Amino acid sequence: MKVCMLTTSYPLSAGDVSGIFIFRLCRALAASNVQVDVIAPGNGGALSEDEMGGASVHRFCYFLPARFQRLAYGPGGIPANLKRSPWLFIQVPFFLVMFVIKSLRVAREADIIHAHWIYSGLVASAVKLLRGTPFVVTLRGSDVLRSKKGRFSALVSRWILRRAAIITTVNQDLKHWAISQGIPSERVVFIRNGVDLPLKRQHEEPNSQCRLLFVGSLVPGKGVHHLIEALSQVVREEKAVRLQVIGDGSEKKHLERQINRHGLNLVVEFVGVQSPDQIPHWMNKSDCLVLPSLWEGTPNVVLEAMSCGLPVVASDLPGIREVMRHGEHGLLSKPEDVHGLAQNLLTIVRNKGFRFQMGERGREEIIKMGLGWDQVAKRYQEVYTRLCVVSQAS
Repeated sequence: MKVCMLTTSYPLSAGDVSGIFIFRLCRALAASNVQVDVIAPGNGGALSEDEMGGASVHRFCYFLPARFQRLAYGPGGIPANLKRSPWLFIQVPFFLVMFVIKSLRVAREADIIHAHWIYSGLVASAVKLLRGTPFVVTLRGSDVLRSKKGRFSALVSRWILRRAAIITTVNQDLKHWAISQGIPSERVVFIRNGVDLPLKRQHEEPNSQCRLLFVGSLVPGKGVHHLIEALSQVVREEKAVRLQVIGDGSEKKHLERQINRHGLNLVVEFVGVQSPDQIPHWMNKSDCLVLPSLWEGTPNVVLEAMSCGLPVVASDLPGIREVMRHGEHGLLSKPEDVHGLAQNLLTIVRNKGFRFQMGERGREEIIKMGLGWDQVAKRYQEVYTRLCVVSQAS
């Protein structure tokens, strides 16, 4: 079986975090004898043809000179780049045209096209129209959020979904949304993101401080500014707290000013972007993962933390509460609820035994859900096989 993956984000090199969950899916599929071709945008220095994790990677150039290709990569991806640099809208039509051309060339022998995020489905729709190749589209959360922001976006999203043979979603809430758009329920399949196992936490030497960890892009939607506000309340009552922030993005300077204003310079440390392979190391050195996002699909960092035996303090969002239960695997508060977040952090800081128990239960839950990447890849293979059977019959 040959599958052609369409994505707007994919690691540019070993250690890059861009679209890392798609890379891990492709690696697992390739290991199970699925021939995988990945089509992704280029970014100046990246090789146009490459092999990563057993999959062939084909990158397309969409603007000249290539060093000005800045639409697809960086913290927050395309939406954040467009917001930060509106002149990049000039590149959008070139991006789409070259994406389609590259896909037509690479997917010539493909049995199935698998588009990640709704708007990659626009390219898959064009390939289906011209070559007749059926496609799967995966909804990941951020794409659905954008489709709800305007009538035109909603119309385009609905048009794409109706042309997809099968839609997969990374959480149940997204599945319900797709069905609400008029998609028959038998064409919508729920497959959660996977996680590398085993990642059992190697406990470090006892530390008098409670070490909090944030991992993600420093963009407004991740809610790190709310975390800083909550932390300023926490340190008034508990001094033995430290927060390490992994990631980078447009909000960093604003966050640094906020930290200075609250006198948290000795409490908060920015450690920059870290390679995916290093994240378990940082989790092993921490006591709790904090994710105060305003919206999410099913964040892989939560799954990774749970698989490491690390408790999680996060926003009470559909994709998060599907995998972790309040008081059992971590603590949840409403998005933007600074006081609620601060109270949850205080509970974590003051109850070492409680946070250890939540971490252990979280790891057990990940194992019970069967979220190893090999298991997730098997579920996608079942979808592909089902689609191939229907395609051959028609």
